[in-house]
Amino acid sequence: MTPIYRDLFWVVLLPVSWIYSVAVALALRIRRKTHTKIPVISVGNLHLGGTGKTPAVIQLSAHFRKKKPAILSRGYRSRFTKRGAKVEKNSLSGPRDFGDEPWEMSFSTSSDIFVGADRLNVLKKFDIQSSHGLIILDDGYQHVQISRAVNLLIIPGDENPWESACFPLGTLREGLGSIKRASLVGITASDPQSPWVEDWKQIISQIAPSTPLFVGVRKLASVSDAKGNEFNSQTTRFGAFCGIGRPQRFESDITHWARMDYFKSYADHHAYTKDDVQELIKKARACSIGALITTSKDFYKVADYFREADFPLLVARTGYEFQPDFWQLMNQMVEQAC
Repeated sequence: MTPIYRDLFWVVLLPVSWIYSVAVALALRIRRKTHTKIPVISVGNLHLGGTGKTPAVIQLSAHFRKKKPAILSRGYRSRFTKRGAKVEKNSLSGPRDFGDEPWEMSFSTSSDIFVGADRLNVLKKFDIQSSHGLIILDDGYQHVQISRAVNLLIIPGDENPWESACFPLGTLREGLGSIKRASLVGITASDPQSPWVEDWKQIISQIAPSTPLFVGVRKLASVSDAKGNEFNSQTTRFGAFCGIGRPQRFESDITHWARMDYFKSYADHHAYTKDDVQELIKKARACSIGALITTSKDFYKVADYFREADFPLLVARTGYEFQPDFWQLMNQMVEQAC
């Protein structure tokens, strides 16, 4: 983009971005909050697209499994997002019925998962509080109608904070001032010593100096087939593909794990077709690739196609390593709300 067009771009979109941020702030401020009988942990972000909320939700669900947590998710672009539903693993069209992330989580946690844009209505409709001891709100930072014991804000540490701006000028859902609503902030990054992580720490400490701040190191937990058999990165040539918000992050994770000879990215929430998979396999064979790797979000959308084609498909699972203090504080905040 030439300087003159870049300047015009800013002149046109800056007022729109400012109006958008003010409108969001006002809308969130006037919404009434409903208090629940059981503790609520909200996991959310300020950025549009994938920032790593799903692995955090899965880890929280495992950590608090004794409380029998229920996960409430919007079910973005799903069949049941308007009326609400409980995720059922025997669905023949899971991602379409419940959404990509809820369907992915149903294979990664033993917790009950419910979807619906109006999560307060879902909470009442399925009488969740009578059969569970904890609620985890997936993507709940802007869903302020339900009061929460923990408001966990996930910040992607590999995003340049100095280029942050509200939509449509940037990728923020709301202004950085909304960091003040968080009761806990987790900066996630593969390199905890990166300059951007340090910059985020500085910005957050200025906006919300009393808010506890932790860094979660993003790691590739495992690469395995559908049966859970892990693969040796030294014995096979790999390719990878994904349809997520930040494909470069997944590409980087796989590149650090093994040599990758081919990578293909699709739009976030891509609805894969048989032709897509046939094209991926054709390219893989042309490159003498022994297996293709994808994210857990994409894996369950394409596994049947790969099984039919008899071509190896592996799932890469990521997670975060937080300091023990993070989990101790999380326990304390939840127990205080009981």
